[in-house]
Amino acid sequence: MKKLTFCLCGVLSAGIFFSCAPARSGDFQIQDTLSISLLRNGTAFYFSIPFSYIGDYQIQNFEFDTGTVVIGEYTIPLRRDELNISVFLTTVSDEYGKIEKPFDAIYLEDNGKILLSKMNAPLPVKNEGDAPLNNYCMHMLRFLKDSEMKQITDEYMKGNRNSRLHFEYRITINDEEIKSGMSDDFVLAPFWYN
Repeated sequence: MKKLTFCLCGVLSAGIFFSCAPARSGDFQIQDTLSISLLRNGTAFYFSIPFSYIGDYQIQNFEFDTGTVVIGEYTIPLRRDELNISVFLTTVSDEYGKIEKPFDAIYLEDNGKILLSKMNAPLPVKNEGDAPLNNYCMHMLRFLKDSEMKQITDEYMKGNRNSRLHFEYRITINDEEIKSGMSDDFVLAPFWYN
């Protein structure tokens, strides 16, 4: 498989950062990673998990399997029926993720319900050689219940700040199904906004 590149997608997460309300004193932030963010929009807290694939191939399917976010000693499951999953595509990108054409939504899933699915649609034909690459930007949101935020706060107050993200999924690239995933360690820290 040519130029299979897995990298973090900052474009979507940056857009979400700007749409969020400012954090109040006592909110939390995640440090030492770019693979997950803890954000707040009004009174709703959620994990934001962006990632991307860039290459000269087509991703025909994406299916989330399982995952967890562990804050200290508290485990928060990542289940498909509790996630909002989106996949965006631009067919004009370089290998570093610089795009020359806006992203289009090709897959949207809300708590296990598929709202849009165009991943298997034919892509534009490109010339060989220096043809631009396909950039798939994937994004998962996991909204947190009040009880989960209380547990996160309790772990922080007990000094349990070392944390871990792990998730697994299946993708189909050029008619071949591949199991993949991500694991990353991070630290929970206070976010003080003046």
